[in-house]
Amino acid sequence: RLLSKFLFYYSDSITSVIYCIYIIVEFLFRLEFYLRQFTICLTILTLYFNNNYYTISLYIKSIAFNN
Repeated sequence: RLLSKFLFYYSDSITSVIYCIYIIVEFLFRLEFYLRQFTICLTILTLYFNNNYYTISLYIKSIAFNN
């Protein structure tokens, strides 16, 4: 957040380009995070509908240890 405010005040051509790159990179990181959350949700739902409660508990444990 501080970096974006800092770059905003200096409106040179170079810094504005850097600022744009920074925004795109941050957006991609957020997108990756949300996609991961979404896939986790989908996996748990499909396992739930298949009545694999034991697999769900294992999957949740693996997520907890990975992050």
